[in-house]
Amino acid sequence: MSDSVVLLRARPVITVDVSIFLPASINITAPQCHDGLQPVNCLNVTACFSFHGKHVPGELGLNYVLTADVDKKAKGQLPRVYFVLLGESVGQITEKLQLVHMEETCHHYVAHVKLCGLLRGEP
Repeated sequence: MSDSVVLLRARPVITVDVSIFLPASINITAPQCHDGLQPVNCLNVTACFSFHGKHVPGELGLNYVLTADVDKKAKGQLPRVYFVLLGESVGQITEKLQLVHMEETCHHYVAHVKLCGLLRGEP
């Protein structure tokens, strides 16, 4: 046996839980929102976050990006869904938030739906 001790320091492992809630369907026959120019279809999006782990800090800063219609973008197609941020249509929202250990924090968004593709029967 040796008379020496090795002290290994490591940061705690933090698990972040994310839940995104979307409606099961979108009614495209009755627009529920207005984009400043005309009535548009929209849907509510809720993103919820929490974190846990052993020996973790009481608070944690988290940066995240919420992107609309990821599959369409990946295929090089025009997205059907967008957010309105400060009066402009955007495909993604970048946010920063503070999480408290073992407490869920939710942010709510409204996503607008372009009708043109839906009326042509695009998926």
